[in-house]
This record gives sequence, structure tokens and C-alpha cells, in this order.
Amino acid sequence: MIVKPNDSKFKAQFDVVSAFVRFGGTYLFLQHLDSNVEGGKWDTPRGRVKSGETTETATLRVLKEVTGFEVDEKTLKSLGEIHLIQDDVHFNCHSFVIDIVELQMLVLCRDTYQDYGWYKKDELSNMLLVTDMQECVGRYI
Repeated sequence: MIVKPNDSKFKAQFDVVSAFVRFGGTYLFLQHLDSNVEGGKWDTPRGRVKSGETTETATLRVLKEVTGFEVDEKTLKSLGEIHLIQDDVHFNCHSFVIDIVELQMLVLCRDTYQDYGWYKKDELSNMLLVTDMQECVGRYI
């Protein structure tokens, strides 16, 4: 559940980053393994911010870990931050858009994801997305 920034009940336990990778009017979405918490659902490349990392460096690291993509930090454009509560876990999600000019070879992290695809915004409404992603798509793309 996305909560308002001034919600006094919200106490962030950690931060995550989410990368909306865009190529030619399509966005990269990854499908979680069926055995994961969000099993079979589609998501953007996303991961926790580690101690000492900025949200920008975390986004670059996560993108490399889950897709093999290497991008310049200058290509990151902040979309903002939202506050989420999922299963009584409170966290901040910092989202970025990254425009890819030339498609790189994608090396999917098979420990977490089973498939990937490039989708137009209107195609996402028919997909099984992770919790709260449909609202994020409406806000950000």
C-alpha cells in the first residue's frame, strides 16, 4: 500500500530503488520466479539500498546485478520517492527512469527472475504486476 509522506504511522525500515528502463517507447519488466514472494509477477529492476550507497549508485548496482546492463549515472533521472507498506514492512522506494539508446545484451539474474520483456505502457495494464506497481506505472510512465 502506498502511503502519504506525512502519515505518522509510517516508519521506514529501509530503502529500495526501482529502475524504469526505457528503450524506444517500451519499458523493461522482469518476471519473478514462481517460488519468490511475488511469484510469477512482473516488476522493474529493483533492489535494496546498501549501507553507504546513494540511491543513484544503488540503482546502477541493481541494474548490473539483475540485467547485466551498465549505464552512466548521468542517464539516471529521478522520478521521486514513495512510501510503501507491504505485510507490515515499511520502506521508501526511490524510482528512476533510464533511457537506453542502444540495446545491450541482457543477462538475467536467474536466482530471482525467470523471464523479461519490453512492454509499452498500455500492455502493462493486462499483466500481473507486483504489489503497487500498477499505481507506480500510472504515476511515472
